Amino acid sequence: MTKLSQQAWQQVQPLRTKIRQHPFNQALQEGSLSRTIFYYYIEQDGYYLQDYARAHALIASRIATPFSELFLQFAQATVAVEQDTVHQHFKSQPDYQQTGRRSLATLAYTQYLLSTCTLEPVAVSVAAILPCCWIYQEVGQYIIQYAGDDNPYRQWIDTYASDEFATVTQQIIAVFDCLADQASTVVHQAMLQAFYTSTCLEWQFWQDAYTVQHFDGF
Repeated sequence: MTKLSQQAWQQVQPLRTKIRQHPFNQALQEGSLSRTIFYYYIEQDGYYLQDYARAHALIASRIATPFSELFLQFAQATVAVEQDTVHQHFKSQPDYQQTGRRSLATLAYTQYLLSTCTLEPVAVSVAAILPCCWIYQEVGQYIIQYAGDDNPYRQWIDTYASDEFATVTQQIIAVFDCLADQASTVVHQAMLQAFYTSTCLEWQFWQDAYTVQHFDGF
């Protein structure tokens, strides 16, 4: 029988293709992405990761052992590994500047995750947070095939193409499927919808970063 995670992954295949082919990721792969755009992306990602870590902590407080400790570790690692290494590398560059503003996608995505992880069944919460790491793994592993060693964004690419990041992703997928095996058909549909919604928001996140959209920038 096909695992629910594979059903979720297949249903978003057109969106995954759009994300891989997005001008942001194409320029990132080539190393030609504007620093202004990338720095705005890093700023938005910083805002996002703060709430992504909170979403993991909310799941940890609601999910049964032994998964609770795992999600608490994920919450800590989100800040410690991604922000303190990749983010600080780019934020330390002399030309880095922050706008102090959030994109509409950043606001929408973080509020969706926090509300889902607070109000929905825990299986649906796991479904909502899974696309972020799974899609970043796919993007990283795709881009690294074509990116040169001198690519200015190589550290970002290496992080998401790494075996370590893939291991974390596989752990969350395993939890997703374990919860799905115990869930009703109604919850399965809610999990698939949450996975799809977060994938849509992933695309919009890159789109808003590429166009440097602000919440009040209409």
